[in-house]
Amino acid sequence: MMKICDRVAQVANEITPEPKLVLKYKKNHVALCTPGSFFNVMAFLPRSNFVLIRFRAADPAAWVTRSTDAGIVAELAKHGTRVAVRLRSGDVEQHQELLRELIHESIKEKRGSDSRNAGRETIHIHKCSEALLVGHPAP
Repeated sequence: MMKICDRVAQVANEITPEPKLVLKYKKNHVALCTPGSFFNVMAFLPRSNFVLIRFRAADPAAWVTRSTDAGIVAELAKHGTRVAVRLRSGDVEQHQELLRELIHESIKEKRGSDSRNAGRETIHIHKCSEALLVGHPAP
């Protein structure tokens, strides 16, 4: 099952700029993330017969429909904001193009959310420093 995680990471790194994404092996799951970050791009939950992978997607419901129509077991996850796909050993090669498209969209979606959140973090940090300078507690 780890071959599936390795293959998905390889496909994800096709469009990822430096630093490349790495797999981090946790107690209950495997995370795909940038080195030094604790924000997961994807989460892998290996089971005995399959690997459950959670992806971000712009339109998760459409991806569930496309995946199910192609013969991949898929469902909405995280309150309808993610796609959860069950992959068996032969699914990666059999559905290579659909999975590549989903993985690449997931990477782009993660990059987009990171850039949107970066501005918010900067504003929050700025407000906290202003509050400390004036002597008020941070928000």
